[in-house]
Amino acid sequence: MMWIHKATGASSNLSRTRLVDIRTEVAINNVDEMQSLAVQDRLGLCDFYGPSATNTSYVQPGSAAELIEPCKWLLVVDSSREAVVVNGYISPVIALLILITNSLICAVLLQSHMRTTTNIFLTALAVSDALTGVTPLPAFIYFYSFSAHRSILVPPSWCHLYQPMSLHLPTTWHTASIWLTVGLAFQRYIYICHQTVGKRLCTVRNAVITVLAIYAAAIVSQLFRNFENRYGLISLSVPLGVEDSATERINITGCYVEPLLAEYHEFYLSTYW
Repeated sequence: MMWIHKATGASSNLSRTRLVDIRTEVAINNVDEMQSLAVQDRLGLCDFYGPSATNTSYVQPGSAAELIEPCKWLLVVDSSREAVVVNGYISPVIALLILITNSLICAVLLQSHMRTTTNIFLTALAVSDALTGVTPLPAFIYFYSFSAHRSILVPPSWCHLYQPMSLHLPTTWHTASIWLTVGLAFQRYIYICHQTVGKRLCTVRNAVITVLAIYAAAIVSQLFRNFENRYGLISLSVPLGVEDSATERINITGCYVEPLLAEYHEFYLSTYW
Protein backbone atom coordinates (compact mmCIF):
# COMPACT_ATOMS: atom_id res chain seq x y z
CA MET A 1 0.00 0.00 0.00
CA MET A 2 1.06 3.61 -0.34
CA TRP A 3 -0.17 7.10 0.37
CA ILE A 4 1.18 10.63 -0.11
CA HIS A 5 1.34 13.45 2.37
CA LYS A 6 3.07 16.80 2.73
CA ALA A 7 5.87 17.06 5.25
CA THR A 8 4.97 19.59 7.96
CA GLY A 9 8.46 20.72 8.80
CA ALA A 10 12.10 20.40 7.97
CA SER A 11 13.92 17.42 9.34
CA SER A 12 17.48 17.42 10.57
CA ASN A 13 17.79 13.80 9.58
CA LEU A 14 16.76 13.88 5.92
CA SER A 15 16.08 10.57 4.22
CA ARG A 16 18.63 9.39 1.69
CA THR A 17 16.42 6.60 0.38
CA ARG A 18 14.88 7.19 -3.05
CA LEU A 19 12.42 5.45 -5.34
CA VAL A 20 14.29 4.91 -8.60
CA ASP A 21 14.21 3.42 -12.05
CA ILE A 22 15.92 0.12 -11.20
CA ARG A 23 17.70 0.00 -14.57
CA THR A 24 19.19 3.49 -14.58
CA GLU A 25 19.28 4.12 -10.80
CA VAL A 26 17.82 7.59 -11.45
CA ALA A 27 15.46 8.78 -8.73
CA ILE A 28 11.86 9.58 -9.66
CA ASN A 29 10.22 12.94 -9.00
CA ASN A 30 6.49 12.29 -8.88
CA VAL A 31 3.78 9.65 -8.56
CA ASP A 32 3.16 9.56 -12.33
CA GLU A 33 6.73 8.41 -12.90
CA MET A 34 6.30 5.83 -10.16
CA GLN A 35 3.16 4.39 -11.79
CA SER A 36 4.82 4.33 -15.22
CA LEU A 37 7.84 2.43 -13.91
CA ALA A 38 5.58 0.02 -12.00
CA VAL A 39 3.82 -0.92 -15.25
CA GLN A 40 7.25 -1.68 -16.76
CA ASP A 41 8.34 -3.58 -13.61
CA ARG A 42 11.26 -1.18 -13.17
CA LEU A 43 10.47 0.33 -9.77
CA GLY A 44 13.25 0.10 -7.21
CA LEU A 45 14.55 1.55 -3.98
CA CYS A 46 18.10 2.85 -3.48
CA ASP A 47 20.06 4.24 -0.52
CA PHE A 48 22.43 7.09 -1.41
CA TYR A 49 24.98 9.17 0.46
CA GLY A 50 26.45 12.56 -0.35
CA PRO A 51 25.07 16.10 -0.53
CA SER A 52 22.77 15.58 -3.53
CA ALA A 53 21.13 12.66 -1.77
CA THR A 54 19.64 15.09 0.75
CA ASN A 55 18.87 18.16 -1.34
CA THR A 56 17.47 16.77 -4.57
CA SER A 57 15.46 13.80 -5.72
CA TYR A 58 17.27 13.52 -9.03
CA VAL A 59 20.29 11.37 -8.21
CA GLN A 60 22.45 9.81 -10.88
CA PRO A 61 25.36 7.36 -10.64
CA GLY A 62 28.63 9.23 -10.70
CA SER A 63 27.16 12.40 -9.20
CA ALA A 64 27.85 13.74 -5.71
CA ALA A 65 25.53 11.08 -4.36
CA GLU A 66 26.67 7.48 -4.64
CA LEU A 67 24.99 4.18 -3.84
CA ILE A 68 25.55 2.78 -0.37
CA GLU A 69 24.47 -0.71 -1.44
CA PRO A 70 22.76 -2.33 -4.45
CA CYS A 71 19.24 -1.13 -5.15
CA LYS A 72 16.25 -3.24 -4.20
CA TRP A 73 13.77 -4.30 -6.86
CA LEU A 74 10.24 -3.68 -5.56
CA LEU A 75 7.60 -6.30 -6.25
CA VAL A 76 4.80 -4.50 -8.07
CA VAL A 77 1.46 -5.24 -9.71
CA ASP A 78 0.90 -4.24 -13.32
CA SER A 79 -1.78 -1.57 -12.90
CA SER A 80 -2.19 -0.73 -16.58
CA ARG A 81 -5.73 -0.59 -17.93
CA GLU A 82 -5.10 -3.56 -20.23
CA ALA A 83 -3.88 -5.73 -17.35
CA VAL A 84 -6.90 -4.82 -15.21
CA VAL A 85 -9.38 -5.66 -17.98
CA VAL A 86 -7.69 -8.89 -19.09
CA ASN A 87 -6.66 -10.28 -15.68
CA GLY A 88 -9.55 -8.95 -13.63
CA TYR A 89 -12.53 -9.61 -15.88
CA ILE A 90 -11.71 -11.64 -19.00
CA SER A 91 -9.36 -14.25 -17.51
CA PRO A 92 -11.69 -15.35 -14.66
CA VAL A 93 -14.54 -15.97 -17.13
CA ILE A 94 -12.30 -17.90 -19.54
CA ALA A 95 -10.75 -19.89 -16.68
CA LEU A 96 -14.20 -20.81 -15.37
CA LEU A 97 -15.30 -22.00 -18.82
CA ILE A 98 -12.07 -24.00 -19.22
CA LEU A 99 -12.57 -25.61 -15.82
CA ILE A 100 -16.16 -26.63 -16.61
CA THR A 101 -15.49 -27.97 -20.12
CA ASN A 102 -12.29 -29.79 -19.18
CA SER A 103 -13.98 -31.35 -16.15
CA LEU A 104 -16.66 -32.74 -18.49
CA ILE A 105 -13.94 -34.04 -20.82
CA CYS A 106 -12.24 -35.85 -17.94
CA ALA A 107 -15.56 -37.30 -16.74
CA VAL A 108 -16.20 -38.77 -20.19
CA LEU A 109 -12.70 -40.00 -21.03
CA LEU A 110 -12.14 -41.66 -17.65
CA GLN A 111 -15.07 -44.03 -18.09
CA SER A 112 -13.90 -47.65 -18.21
CA HIS A 113 -14.85 -48.24 -21.84
CA MET A 114 -13.11 -45.01 -22.92
CA ARG A 115 -9.68 -45.69 -21.40
CA THR A 116 -7.34 -45.85 -24.38
CA THR A 117 -3.78 -44.61 -24.76
CA THR A 118 -4.93 -41.58 -26.74
CA ASN A 119 -7.60 -40.70 -24.20
CA ILE A 120 -5.08 -40.92 -21.35
CA PHE A 121 -3.06 -38.18 -23.04
CA LEU A 122 -6.19 -36.15 -23.77
CA THR A 123 -7.29 -36.41 -20.13
CA ALA A 124 -3.88 -35.24 -18.92
CA LEU A 125 -4.02 -32.34 -21.39
CA ALA A 126 -7.42 -31.34 -20.03
CA VAL A 127 -6.09 -31.38 -16.46
CA SER A 128 -2.96 -29.33 -17.23
CA ASP A 129 -4.93 -26.79 -19.30
CA ALA A 130 -7.45 -26.39 -16.47
CA LEU A 131 -4.63 -25.90 -13.94
CA THR A 132 -2.98 -23.31 -16.21
CA GLY A 133 -6.14 -21.22 -16.15
CA VAL A 134 -7.18 -21.78 -12.53
CA THR A 135 -3.86 -21.42 -10.67
CA PRO A 136 -3.46 -17.64 -11.13
CA LEU A 137 -7.13 -16.91 -10.41
CA PRO A 138 -6.76 -16.11 -6.67
CA ALA A 139 -4.09 -13.51 -7.45
CA PHE A 140 -5.99 -12.07 -10.42
CA ILE A 141 -9.27 -11.80 -8.50
CA TYR A 142 -7.65 -10.23 -5.43
CA PHE A 143 -5.49 -7.70 -7.25
CA TYR A 144 -7.59 -6.90 -10.32
CA SER A 145 -11.23 -7.84 -9.71
CA PHE A 146 -11.12 -6.38 -6.17
CA SER A 147 -8.93 -3.42 -7.25
CA ALA A 148 -5.97 -4.13 -4.94
CA HIS A 149 -3.73 -3.24 -7.91
CA ARG A 150 -4.24 0.44 -7.10
CA SER A 151 -1.70 0.17 -4.29
CA ILE A 152 0.92 -0.66 -7.00
CA LEU A 153 3.09 -2.58 -4.53
CA VAL A 154 2.44 -6.23 -3.67
CA PRO A 155 1.43 -6.30 0.03
CA PRO A 156 3.50 -8.25 2.59
CA SER A 157 0.92 -11.04 2.87
CA TRP A 158 1.46 -11.86 -0.82
CA CYS A 159 5.26 -11.61 -0.94
CA HIS A 160 5.90 -15.34 -1.31
CA LEU A 161 2.68 -16.14 -3.18
CA TYR A 162 2.29 -13.55 -5.93
CA GLN A 163 4.96 -14.69 -8.39
CA PRO A 164 4.49 -18.46 -7.91
CA MET A 165 0.71 -18.20 -8.34
CA SER A 166 0.65 -15.70 -11.19
CA LEU A 167 3.75 -16.84 -13.09
CA HIS A 168 5.70 -19.92 -12.01
CA LEU A 169 2.93 -22.48 -11.46
CA PRO A 170 0.95 -21.52 -14.60
CA THR A 171 4.19 -21.84 -16.58
CA THR A 172 4.71 -25.31 -15.09
CA TRP A 173 1.29 -26.56 -16.18
CA HIS A 174 1.61 -24.88 -19.59
CA THR A 175 4.97 -26.59 -20.09
CA ALA A 176 3.32 -29.92 -19.25
CA SER A 177 0.59 -29.22 -21.83
CA ILE A 178 3.17 -28.60 -24.55
CA TRP A 179 5.10 -31.77 -23.77
CA LEU A 180 1.89 -33.81 -23.53
CA THR A 181 0.92 -32.60 -27.00
CA VAL A 182 4.29 -33.71 -28.32
CA GLY A 183 3.92 -37.06 -26.53
CA LEU A 184 0.46 -37.56 -28.01
CA ALA A 185 1.74 -36.82 -31.51
CA PHE A 186 4.62 -39.28 -31.07
CA GLN A 187 2.25 -41.94 -29.71
CA ARG A 188 -0.08 -41.56 -32.70
CA TYR A 189 2.87 -41.72 -35.12
CA ILE A 190 4.14 -44.96 -33.60
CA TYR A 191 0.69 -46.51 -33.47
CA ILE A 192 -0.24 -45.65 -37.07
CA CYS A 193 3.08 -45.89 -38.92
CA HIS A 194 4.60 -48.79 -36.96
CA GLN A 195 1.62 -50.88 -35.95
CA THR A 196 3.55 -53.92 -34.78
CA VAL A 197 5.71 -51.90 -32.43
CA GLY A 198 2.77 -49.65 -31.55
CA LYS A 199 0.60 -52.52 -30.29
CA ARG A 200 3.40 -53.55 -27.95
CA LEU A 201 4.43 -50.11 -26.69
CA CYS A 202 1.26 -48.03 -26.86
CA THR A 203 -0.56 -49.53 -23.89
CA VAL A 204 -2.62 -47.77 -21.25
CA ARG A 205 -0.01 -48.58 -18.59
CA ASN A 206 2.81 -47.07 -20.65
CA ALA A 207 0.67 -44.03 -21.43
CA VAL A 208 0.08 -43.42 -17.71
CA ILE A 209 3.82 -43.79 -16.99
CA THR A 210 4.65 -41.35 -19.81
CA VAL A 211 2.13 -38.80 -18.55
CA LEU A 212 3.49 -38.98 -15.00
CA ALA A 213 7.06 -38.63 -16.32
CA ILE A 214 6.07 -35.56 -18.34
CA TYR A 215 4.41 -33.95 -15.31
CA ALA A 216 7.47 -34.68 -13.17
CA ALA A 217 9.82 -33.23 -15.81
CA ALA A 218 7.68 -30.10 -16.17
CA ILE A 219 7.66 -29.54 -12.41
CA VAL A 220 11.42 -30.04 -12.13
CA SER A 221 12.07 -27.74 -15.10
CA GLN A 222 10.35 -24.83 -13.32
CA LEU A 223 11.12 -25.81 -9.72
CA PHE A 224 14.15 -23.55 -9.30
CA ARG A 225 12.13 -20.52 -10.34
CA ASN A 226 10.36 -20.70 -6.98
CA PHE A 227 13.68 -20.44 -5.13
CA GLU A 228 15.71 -18.06 -7.31
CA ASN A 229 14.70 -14.96 -5.32
CA ARG A 230 14.72 -13.88 -1.71
CA TYR A 231 11.73 -11.78 -0.62
CA GLY A 232 11.81 -9.16 2.10
CA LEU A 233 9.37 -6.74 3.68
CA ILE A 234 9.77 -2.99 3.53
CA SER A 235 7.87 -0.15 5.19
CA LEU A 236 9.18 3.42 5.16
CA SER A 237 8.56 6.99 4.06
CA VAL A 238 10.57 8.39 1.14
CA PRO A 239 10.58 11.87 -0.43
CA LEU A 240 9.45 12.82 -3.91
CA GLY A 241 10.82 15.97 -5.50
CA VAL A 242 13.21 18.38 -3.81
CA GLU A 243 13.69 17.60 -0.12
CA ASP A 244 12.69 20.72 1.78
CA SER A 245 10.17 21.77 4.39
CA ALA A 246 7.20 21.32 2.02
CA THR A 247 8.23 18.24 0.09
CA GLU A 248 5.90 15.46 -0.93
CA ARG A 249 6.64 12.20 0.78
CA ILE A 250 5.24 8.79 0.03
CA ASN A 251 4.75 6.04 2.58
CA ILE A 252 5.27 2.62 1.08
CA THR A 253 4.63 -0.83 2.50
CA GLY A 254 5.36 -3.88 0.40
CA CYS A 255 7.98 -6.38 -0.69
CA TYR A 256 11.34 -6.28 -2.37
CA VAL A 257 13.05 -9.02 -4.34
CA GLU A 258 16.74 -9.96 -4.28
CA PRO A 259 18.11 -12.59 -6.70
CA LEU A 260 19.88 -15.28 -4.69
CA LEU A 261 22.50 -15.46 -7.45
CA ALA A 262 22.74 -11.70 -7.88
CA GLU A 263 26.36 -11.79 -9.01
CA TYR A 264 25.57 -14.34 -11.71
CA HIS A 265 21.94 -13.36 -12.36
CA GLU A 266 22.29 -12.62 -16.09
CA PHE A 267 24.30 -15.80 -16.66
CA TYR A 268 21.73 -17.79 -14.70
CA LEU A 269 18.79 -16.48 -16.70
CA SER A 270 20.47 -16.90 -20.08
CA THR A 271 21.53 -20.46 -19.18
CA TYR A 272 18.26 -21.48 -17.55
CA TRP A 273 16.07 -20.22 -20.37
